[in-house]
Amino acid sequence: APIQIETLRFGFLELAEDPRLDNDKAYARIQLRALGRAFDGVEVAIAEIAGSARATGVSVAAERYQGADAADLAKTAEAWVKEKDIHIFLLDLPGDTLRDVAKALKGRKDLLLINTTAPDDDLRAANCQANLLHTTPSYAMLADAMLQTLVSRKWNNIFLLQGTLPED
Repeated sequence: APIQIETLRFGFLELAEDPRLDNDKAYARIQLRALGRAFDGVEVAIAEIAGSARATGVSVAAERYQGADAADLAKTAEAWVKEKDIHIFLLDLPGDTLRDVAKALKGRKDLLLINTTAPDDDLRAANCQANLLHTTPSYAMLADAMLQTLVSRKWNNIFLLQGTLPED
């Protein structure tokens, strides 16, 4: 019997005007902002797994939506669950917007949110939710990794600078 192909569909939600993508100048060759939209990576991943997905009888597809704000994105996710049978959503959003989307969809057992880019610590603590997973490390995780590296190299004298912004 021929293999029945089923499609695993993801929703990809992002802001139309994402402030993280402003073209800030680099300092000492250090990129200060993201290089571009994360959806490009999703398209590459789907193309890369197409062969093995076909062999298992599954195809993978992603629907993309660029919303105006958190309310618009949450409303779209709710509509896609009903209308398009999409239950897994990849979120490329700043922490505050992601927090608001997750809050609007809190307790929904029919959808799963996956944070792909927001490193905010509170998303894993005070604003943690059962239907929100993370693929990007938090600021606390990054700091821990840096300190473990410094300790492993026996660099015991550390000069720490702290800025005025929350992400500092």
